[in-house]
Amino acid sequence: LTHQLSSSHRPNIRLHDTTIIPSAVSSTIHLTASDLPTYRGRQDEDIDQWVEQVSAIKQYSHTTDGELLKILPVVFRDNALTWFTTFGETKRSTLTTWGGWKEMLKQAFRSANYQIKSLRDLKYRTFTNNESVNDYYFDKCRL
Repeated sequence: LTHQLSSSHRPNIRLHDTTIIPSAVSSTIHLTASDLPTYRGRQDEDIDQWVEQVSAIKQYSHTTDGELLKILPVVFRDNALTWFTTFGETKRSTLTTWGGWKEMLKQAFRSANYQIKSLRDLKYRTFTNNESVNDYYFDKCRL
């Protein structure tokens, strides 16, 4: 993420009455397409996971819906890019929020048996000998 500091002096925060660190409150983060994960629209990709990643980056960077929607098409590849281009200019112009795009993406790229598969994956996911506890934990959280 690219950081640009405002021209005014950044306020300081005093820690333990001896340490002074600059506050990050006045910095601005400008999100670029390279800051977002790409999405291809393949069956082996999880649209919900991708949407959550983009949403978390958007929230953390304080990016507006309008700013995100301007760079969103740049991260689409393959099937996702084809889906986006077949929408047509009129349909794309009516989707003006990230919430609207999230719903359209999920409708387009979730498998037909998404809920059943998700519940089955969660129920039968077990710890294996060749994985770390961290990998198991985060995969279980993702499910």
